[in-house]
Amino acid sequence: MSSKSWLSTNYFLQFAVNGVFLPFWILYLTSVKNLTVLEASSIFSMLYLARFLSGIFLSPYLLKKFSMNLALKITVISGVILAASYGFTNDKILLTIITFMFGLLYFTVAPFIESLASLFLKEENVDYGKARTYGSLSFTIVGIIVGGLWAAIAGYLKARFNISEVVVTIMLNYTALYFVQFAVPKFIRGNNDIISQPLVASDGSGYLKNDLIEGIFNNHRLGTDLFLAIFAVIIFYIVMEKTVFGYELRSVGFNPSASRFVGMKVNRNTVLSMAISGAFAGLGGALYNMGPVGQVVAGSTFQGFGYMGIAVALIGANTALGSFLGALLFGFLGVLTPQLAFIGIPKDIANILIGLIVLFVAAKAIFDSKLLDKLVSKKKGEK
Repeated sequence: MSSKSWLSTNYFLQFAVNGVFLPFWILYLTSVKNLTVLEASSIFSMLYLARFLSGIFLSPYLLKKFSMNLALKITVISGVILAASYGFTNDKILLTIITFMFGLLYFTVAPFIESLASLFLKEENVDYGKARTYGSLSFTIVGIIVGGLWAAIAGYLKARFNISEVVVTIMLNYTALYFVQFAVPKFIRGNNDIISQPLVASDGSGYLKNDLIEGIFNNHRLGTDLFLAIFAVIIFYIVMEKTVFGYELRSVGFNPSASRFVGMKVNRNTVLSMAISGAFAGLGGALYNMGPVGQVVAGSTFQGFGYMGIAVALIGANTALGSFLGALLFGFLGVLTPQLAFIGIPKDIANILIGLIVLFVAAKAIFDSKLLDKLVSKKKGEK
Protein backbone atom coordinates (compact mmCIF):
# COMPACT_ATOMS: atom_id res chain seq x y z
CA MET A 1 0.00 0.00 0.00
CA SER A 2 1.34 3.44 -0.92
CA SER A 3 1.87 6.11 1.72
CA LYS A 4 -1.02 8.16 0.34
CA SER A 5 -3.41 5.17 0.36
CA TRP A 6 -2.34 4.22 3.87
CA LEU A 7 -2.84 7.77 5.16
CA SER A 8 -6.19 8.11 3.40
CA THR A 9 -7.47 4.84 4.88
CA ASN A 10 -6.44 5.89 8.38
CA TYR A 11 -8.22 9.25 8.07
CA PHE A 12 -11.34 7.51 6.77
CA LEU A 13 -11.46 5.14 9.75
CA GLN A 14 -10.56 7.84 12.26
CA PHE A 15 -13.43 10.11 11.19
CA ALA A 16 -15.84 7.16 11.16
CA VAL A 17 -14.93 6.31 14.76
CA ASN A 18 -15.28 9.94 15.84
CA GLY A 19 -18.66 10.20 14.15
CA VAL A 20 -20.25 6.88 15.09
CA PHE A 21 -18.48 5.09 17.92
CA LEU A 22 -17.59 7.72 20.51
CA PRO A 23 -20.82 9.80 20.60
CA PHE A 24 -23.02 6.73 21.20
CA TRP A 25 -20.82 4.99 23.77
CA ILE A 26 -23.01 5.83 26.78
CA LEU A 27 -26.16 4.91 24.84
CA TYR A 28 -24.60 1.53 24.05
CA LEU A 29 -23.73 0.91 27.69
CA THR A 30 -27.24 1.77 28.91
CA SER A 31 -29.29 0.06 26.19
CA VAL A 32 -27.17 -3.00 25.34
CA LYS A 33 -25.24 -3.59 28.57
CA ASN A 34 -28.24 -2.58 30.73
CA LEU A 35 -26.23 -0.22 32.92
CA THR A 36 -27.69 2.79 34.68
CA VAL A 37 -26.83 6.25 33.39
CA LEU A 38 -24.61 6.81 36.44
CA GLU A 39 -22.74 3.55 35.89
CA ALA A 40 -22.32 4.21 32.17
CA SER A 41 -21.10 7.77 32.80
CA SER A 42 -18.60 6.54 35.39
CA ILE A 43 -17.18 4.01 32.95
CA PHE A 44 -17.12 6.58 30.16
CA SER A 45 -15.21 9.02 32.37
CA MET A 46 -12.26 6.62 32.20
CA LEU A 47 -11.68 7.87 28.66
CA TYR A 48 -10.77 11.34 29.94
CA LEU A 49 -8.36 9.96 32.51
CA ALA A 50 -6.85 7.77 29.81
CA ARG A 51 -6.59 10.72 27.44
CA PHE A 52 -4.59 12.67 30.02
CA LEU A 53 -2.26 9.79 30.84
CA SER A 54 -1.70 8.66 27.25
CA GLY A 55 -0.26 12.01 26.21
CA ILE A 56 2.09 12.16 29.20
CA PHE A 57 3.25 8.56 29.51
CA LEU A 58 2.13 6.09 26.82
CA SER A 59 2.88 8.05 23.63
CA PRO A 60 6.44 9.02 24.66
CA TYR A 61 7.12 5.46 25.86
CA LEU A 62 5.96 3.85 22.59
CA LEU A 63 7.95 6.31 20.47
CA LYS A 64 11.02 5.62 22.61
CA LYS A 65 10.75 1.84 22.29
CA PHE A 66 9.45 1.47 18.72
CA SER A 67 9.38 3.27 15.39
CA MET A 68 6.36 5.49 14.81
CA ASN A 69 4.96 3.14 12.18
CA LEU A 70 5.25 0.10 14.46
CA ALA A 71 3.87 2.03 17.44
CA LEU A 72 0.82 2.98 15.40
CA LYS A 73 0.24 -0.62 14.34
CA ILE A 74 0.47 -1.79 17.96
CA THR A 75 -2.05 0.78 19.18
CA VAL A 76 -4.53 0.19 16.35
CA ILE A 77 -4.48 -3.62 16.57
CA SER A 78 -4.69 -3.57 20.37
CA GLY A 79 -7.51 -1.02 20.23
CA VAL A 80 -9.54 -3.15 17.80
CA ILE A 81 -9.12 -6.20 20.07
CA LEU A 82 -10.23 -4.21 23.12
CA ALA A 83 -13.24 -2.77 21.28
CA ALA A 84 -14.28 -6.27 20.15
CA SER A 85 -13.94 -7.59 23.70
CA TYR A 86 -16.82 -5.30 24.73
CA GLY A 87 -19.23 -7.81 23.28
CA PHE A 88 -18.07 -10.66 25.52
CA THR A 89 -18.72 -9.25 28.98
CA ASN A 90 -21.32 -7.32 30.98
CA ASP A 91 -19.21 -7.08 34.11
CA LYS A 92 -18.90 -3.43 35.18
CA ILE A 93 -15.34 -3.79 36.46
CA LEU A 94 -14.13 -5.43 33.26
CA LEU A 95 -15.94 -2.83 31.14
CA THR A 96 -14.24 -0.07 33.15
CA ILE A 97 -10.80 -1.63 32.64
CA ILE A 98 -11.40 -2.19 28.93
CA THR A 99 -12.63 1.38 28.48
CA PHE A 100 -9.60 2.80 30.25
CA MET A 101 -7.16 0.69 28.21
CA PHE A 102 -8.97 1.53 24.99
CA GLY A 103 -8.74 5.24 25.81
CA LEU A 104 -5.01 4.96 26.42
CA LEU A 105 -4.53 3.47 22.96
CA TYR A 106 -7.14 5.45 21.02
CA PHE A 107 -5.88 8.88 22.02
CA THR A 108 -2.36 8.04 20.85
CA VAL A 109 -3.54 7.20 17.33
CA ALA A 110 -4.48 10.71 16.13
CA PRO A 111 -1.11 12.32 17.07
CA PHE A 112 0.74 9.42 15.43
CA ILE A 113 -1.24 9.82 12.20
CA GLU A 114 -0.63 13.57 12.10
CA SER A 115 3.09 13.03 12.76
CA LEU A 116 3.32 10.47 9.97
CA ALA A 117 1.42 12.82 7.69
CA SER A 118 4.06 15.48 8.36
CA LEU A 119 6.83 12.99 7.54
CA PHE A 120 5.11 11.92 4.33
CA LEU A 121 4.72 15.55 3.30
CA LYS A 122 8.39 16.18 3.88
CA GLU A 123 9.94 12.98 2.54
CA GLU A 124 7.51 11.58 -0.05
CA ASN A 125 5.66 14.70 -1.22
CA VAL A 126 2.24 13.22 -0.35
CA ASP A 127 -0.73 15.50 -1.09
CA TYR A 128 -2.06 16.01 2.44
CA GLY A 129 -5.28 17.65 1.25
CA LYS A 130 -6.28 14.73 -0.95
CA ALA A 131 -5.40 12.19 1.73
CA ARG A 132 -7.36 14.14 4.34
CA THR A 133 -10.31 14.20 1.95
CA TYR A 134 -11.00 10.57 2.76
CA GLY A 135 -11.66 11.64 6.33
CA SER A 136 -14.22 14.09 5.00
CA LEU A 137 -15.75 11.36 2.85
CA SER A 138 -16.12 9.22 5.95
CA PHE A 139 -17.74 12.16 7.76
CA THR A 140 -20.21 12.51 4.87
CA ILE A 141 -21.09 8.82 4.85
CA VAL A 142 -21.64 8.88 8.60
CA GLY A 143 -23.92 11.91 8.19
CA ILE A 144 -26.03 10.06 5.62
CA ILE A 145 -26.32 6.90 7.72
CA VAL A 146 -27.07 8.64 11.02
CA GLY A 147 -29.52 11.04 9.35
CA GLY A 148 -31.39 8.15 7.75
CA LEU A 149 -31.58 6.14 10.97
CA TRP A 150 -32.63 9.21 12.98
CA ALA A 151 -35.50 10.04 10.64
CA ALA A 152 -36.52 6.37 10.46
CA ILE A 153 -37.49 6.61 14.13
CA ALA A 154 -40.26 9.04 13.23
CA GLY A 155 -41.31 6.83 10.32
CA TYR A 156 -41.51 3.75 12.53
CA LEU A 157 -43.58 5.52 15.20
CA LYS A 158 -45.92 6.80 12.49
CA ALA A 159 -46.29 3.39 10.87
CA ARG A 160 -46.52 1.34 14.08
CA PHE A 161 -48.44 3.62 16.45
CA ASN A 162 -49.80 6.32 14.11
CA ILE A 163 -48.01 9.03 16.10
CA SER A 164 -47.83 12.34 14.26
CA GLU A 165 -44.54 12.60 12.40
CA VAL A 166 -44.64 16.38 12.89
CA VAL A 167 -44.59 16.07 16.69
CA VAL A 168 -41.97 13.30 16.67
CA THR A 169 -39.59 15.10 14.32
CA ILE A 170 -39.82 18.31 16.35
CA MET A 171 -38.93 16.36 19.50
CA LEU A 172 -36.11 14.58 17.66
CA ASN A 173 -34.80 17.97 16.52
CA TYR A 174 -34.47 19.12 20.10
CA THR A 175 -32.93 15.80 21.13
CA ALA A 176 -30.31 16.16 18.40
CA LEU A 177 -29.70 19.82 19.31
CA TYR A 178 -29.02 19.04 22.96
CA PHE A 179 -26.95 15.99 22.04
CA VAL A 180 -24.68 18.15 19.88
CA GLN A 181 -24.38 20.66 22.74
CA PHE A 182 -23.25 17.77 24.94
CA ALA A 183 -21.01 15.99 22.41
CA VAL A 184 -19.02 18.91 20.97
CA PRO A 185 -17.27 19.97 24.21
CA LYS A 186 -16.84 16.35 25.30
CA PHE A 187 -15.45 14.74 22.15
CA ILE A 188 -14.34 17.30 19.55
CA ARG A 189 -13.91 20.53 21.51
CA GLY A 190 -12.25 23.37 19.62
CA ASN A 191 -11.28 26.78 20.98
CA ASN A 192 -14.32 26.79 23.27
CA ASP A 193 -17.31 24.65 24.26
CA ILE A 194 -19.45 25.90 21.38
CA ILE A 195 -17.32 25.03 18.35
CA SER A 196 -15.57 21.81 17.43
CA GLN A 197 -12.11 21.17 16.14
CA PRO A 198 -11.80 22.36 12.52
CA LEU A 199 -13.06 19.78 10.05
CA VAL A 200 -11.26 21.59 7.25
CA ALA A 201 -7.88 23.28 7.24
CA SER A 202 -7.70 27.01 6.54
CA ASP A 203 -6.49 26.32 3.00
CA GLY A 204 -9.32 23.88 2.36
CA SER A 205 -7.25 20.74 2.97
CA GLY A 206 -9.45 17.86 4.01
CA TYR A 207 -12.55 19.19 2.34
CA LEU A 208 -14.05 17.40 -0.68
CA LYS A 209 -11.94 19.58 -2.93
CA ASN A 210 -12.37 19.82 -6.67
CA ASP A 211 -9.84 21.79 -8.65
CA LEU A 212 -12.30 22.50 -11.48
CA ILE A 213 -14.98 23.99 -9.22
CA GLU A 214 -12.40 25.84 -7.16
CA GLY A 215 -10.92 27.37 -10.33
CA ILE A 216 -14.31 28.46 -11.70
CA PHE A 217 -15.60 30.05 -8.49
CA ASN A 218 -12.23 30.96 -6.96
CA ASN A 219 -13.38 29.55 -3.64
CA HIS A 220 -11.89 26.52 -1.92
CA ARG A 221 -15.02 26.14 0.25
CA LEU A 222 -16.99 25.15 -2.83
CA GLY A 223 -15.93 21.80 -4.18
CA THR A 224 -17.24 18.32 -4.78
CA ASP A 225 -20.30 19.11 -2.64
CA LEU A 226 -21.76 20.91 -5.66
CA PHE A 227 -21.46 17.73 -7.72
CA LEU A 228 -22.87 15.67 -4.86
CA ALA A 229 -25.90 17.95 -4.60
CA ILE A 230 -26.61 17.70 -8.34
CA PHE A 231 -26.00 13.95 -8.25
CA ALA A 232 -28.43 13.62 -5.32
CA VAL A 233 -31.11 15.49 -7.27
CA ILE A 234 -30.63 13.20 -10.28
CA ILE A 235 -30.82 10.08 -8.12
CA PHE A 236 -33.94 11.42 -6.39
CA TYR A 237 -35.58 12.12 -9.76
CA ILE A 238 -34.78 8.68 -11.17
CA VAL A 239 -35.96 6.83 -8.06
CA MET A 240 -39.17 8.83 -7.56
CA GLU A 241 -40.25 9.22 -11.18
CA LYS A 242 -38.85 6.21 -13.03
CA THR A 243 -39.11 3.27 -10.62
CA VAL A 244 -41.91 1.21 -9.10
CA PHE A 245 -40.47 1.86 -5.67
CA GLY A 246 -40.74 5.61 -6.20
CA TYR A 247 -44.28 5.27 -7.45
CA GLU A 248 -45.22 3.37 -4.29
CA LEU A 249 -43.63 6.04 -2.09
CA ARG A 250 -45.62 8.77 -3.83
CA SER A 251 -48.81 6.73 -3.75
CA VAL A 252 -48.51 6.03 -0.03
CA GLY A 253 -47.85 9.71 0.59
CA PHE A 254 -50.89 10.86 -1.36
CA ASN A 255 -53.37 8.24 -0.16
CA PRO A 256 -52.31 5.55 2.33
CA SER A 257 -55.76 3.92 2.42
CA ALA A 258 -55.97 3.44 -1.34
CA SER A 259 -52.38 2.20 -1.43
CA ARG A 260 -53.11 -0.40 1.25
CA PHE A 261 -56.24 -1.47 -0.65
CA VAL A 262 -54.23 -2.31 -3.80
CA GLY A 263 -51.66 -4.29 -1.82
CA MET A 264 -48.84 -1.80 -1.21
CA LYS A 265 -46.86 -2.11 2.01
CA VAL A 266 -47.83 1.18 3.59
CA ASN A 267 -45.92 0.80 6.87
CA ARG A 268 -42.70 -0.23 5.17
CA ASN A 269 -42.86 2.62 2.68
CA THR A 270 -43.64 5.10 5.46
CA VAL A 271 -40.47 4.15 7.33
CA LEU A 272 -38.37 4.10 4.15
CA SER A 273 -39.62 7.50 3.00
CA MET A 274 -38.64 9.06 6.32
CA ALA A 275 -35.27 7.28 6.29
CA ILE A 276 -34.50 8.50 2.77
CA SER A 277 -35.44 12.07 3.67
CA GLY A 278 -33.21 11.85 6.75
CA ALA A 279 -30.32 10.53 4.65
CA PHE A 280 -30.59 13.54 2.32
CA ALA A 281 -30.72 15.85 5.33
CA GLY A 282 -27.66 14.14 6.80
CA LEU A 283 -25.80 14.60 3.52
CA GLY A 284 -26.67 18.29 3.48
CA GLY A 285 -25.66 18.76 7.12
CA ALA A 286 -22.30 17.03 6.64
CA LEU A 287 -21.46 19.09 3.56
CA TYR A 288 -22.57 22.30 5.26
CA ASN A 289 -20.35 21.70 8.28
CA MET A 290 -17.37 20.83 6.10
CA GLY A 291 -17.96 23.66 3.65
CA PRO A 292 -18.95 27.21 4.61
CA VAL A 293 -18.72 26.53 8.35
CA GLY A 294 -15.73 24.18 8.51
CA GLN A 295 -16.61 22.87 11.98
CA VAL A 296 -19.55 21.71 14.07
CA VAL A 297 -21.23 24.52 15.98
CA ALA A 298 -23.19 23.63 19.12
CA GLY A 299 -25.64 26.50 18.89
CA SER A 300 -28.46 27.17 21.33
CA THR A 301 -31.05 27.39 18.55
CA PHE A 302 -31.75 25.80 15.18
CA GLN A 303 -30.36 27.19 11.94
CA GLY A 304 -33.80 26.89 10.35
CA PHE A 305 -32.71 24.83 7.34
CA GLY A 306 -35.34 22.18 8.03
CA TYR A 307 -38.20 24.64 7.97
CA MET A 308 -36.69 26.29 4.91
CA GLY A 309 -36.63 22.85 3.28
CA ILE A 310 -40.41 22.64 3.67
CA ALA A 311 -40.76 25.95 1.84
CA VAL A 312 -38.34 24.81 -0.88
CA ALA A 313 -40.33 21.60 -1.44
CA LEU A 314 -43.55 23.62 -1.52
CA ILE A 315 -42.19 26.00 -4.12
CA GLY A 316 -40.78 23.11 -6.14
CA ALA A 317 -44.13 21.27 -6.10
CA ASN A 318 -42.39 18.29 -4.46
CA THR A 319 -40.44 17.54 -7.63
CA ALA A 320 -36.69 17.04 -7.99
CA LEU A 321 -36.08 19.84 -10.50
CA GLY A 322 -38.48 22.23 -8.79
CA SER A 323 -36.88 21.67 -5.39
CA PHE A 324 -33.42 22.17 -6.87
CA LEU A 325 -34.44 25.48 -8.43
CA GLY A 326 -36.22 26.51 -5.23
CA ALA A 327 -33.07 25.76 -3.23
CA LEU A 328 -31.02 27.92 -5.61
CA LEU A 329 -33.51 30.77 -5.20
CA PHE A 330 -33.43 30.57 -1.41
CA GLY A 331 -29.66 30.25 -1.43
CA PHE A 332 -29.37 33.34 -3.64
CA LEU A 333 -31.65 35.34 -1.36
CA GLY A 334 -29.72 34.12 1.69
CA VAL A 335 -26.40 35.29 0.23
CA LEU A 336 -28.01 38.55 -0.90
CA THR A 337 -29.35 39.40 2.57
CA PRO A 338 -26.10 40.71 4.17
CA GLN A 339 -25.20 42.59 0.99
CA LEU A 340 -28.37 44.69 1.01
CA ALA A 341 -27.23 46.70 4.03
CA PHE A 342 -24.27 48.07 2.07
CA ILE A 343 -26.57 49.73 -0.46
CA GLY A 344 -29.06 51.10 2.06
CA ILE A 345 -31.76 48.45 1.66
CA PRO A 346 -33.07 46.77 4.83
CA LYS A 347 -31.80 43.20 4.97
CA ASP A 348 -35.25 42.01 6.02
CA ILE A 349 -36.45 42.62 2.46
CA ALA A 350 -35.02 39.23 1.42
CA ASN A 351 -36.93 37.47 4.20
CA ILE A 352 -40.10 39.31 3.20
CA LEU A 353 -39.64 38.14 -0.39
CA ILE A 354 -39.22 34.55 0.79
CA GLY A 355 -42.37 34.82 2.91
CA LEU A 356 -44.39 36.29 0.02
CA ILE A 357 -43.22 33.57 -2.36
CA VAL A 358 -44.26 30.83 0.06
CA LEU A 359 -47.56 32.60 0.76
CA PHE A 360 -48.49 32.86 -2.93
CA VAL A 361 -47.51 29.27 -3.65
CA ALA A 362 -49.56 28.03 -0.67
CA ALA A 363 -52.48 30.25 -1.71
CA LYS A 364 -52.39 28.75 -5.20
CA ALA A 365 -52.49 25.23 -3.75
CA ILE A 366 -55.48 26.16 -1.57
CA PHE A 367 -57.24 27.82 -4.51
CA ASP A 368 -56.69 24.79 -6.75
CA SER A 369 -58.05 22.50 -4.04
CA LYS A 370 -61.17 24.63 -3.54
CA LEU A 371 -61.70 24.86 -7.29
CA LEU A 372 -61.43 21.10 -7.64
CA ASP A 373 -63.97 20.59 -4.84
CA LYS A 374 -66.41 22.94 -6.56
CA LEU A 375 -66.02 21.15 -9.89
CA VAL A 376 -66.63 17.78 -8.23
CA SER A 377 -69.70 19.12 -6.39
CA LYS A 378 -71.05 20.63 -9.60
CA LYS A 379 -70.55 17.36 -11.46
CA LYS A 380 -72.43 15.45 -8.77
CA GLY A 381 -75.26 18.00 -8.88
CA GLU A 382 -75.68 17.54 -12.62
CA LYS A 383 -76.09 13.80 -12.12
